Amino acid sequence: MSNATEPPRKWKAIVPHDTNRLEVAVRALYFNGAGNVVLEDADGNTETFTVAAGQVLVAQPKRVHATGTTVAGIIGMA
Repeated sequence: MSNATEPPRKWKAIVPHDTNRLEVAVRALYFNGAGNVVLEDADGNTETFTVAAGQVLVAQPKRVHATGTTVAGIIGMA
């Protein structure tokens, strides 16, 4: 079992979708490009984050929405 302070052991490209949940529970997201990303939390709340290319956002979203997401190259890290 992984510890929250350990570096990620797995990563997977994420394709934003408005209804599909993430296939893997992630601990952070890496962004190859800059733009906005819309994340949904476990309670169904959504928030738009503005991210820079190369940024790592520590978050555990259940869904990355396509609507409103403009950033390309999202990698989920677990």
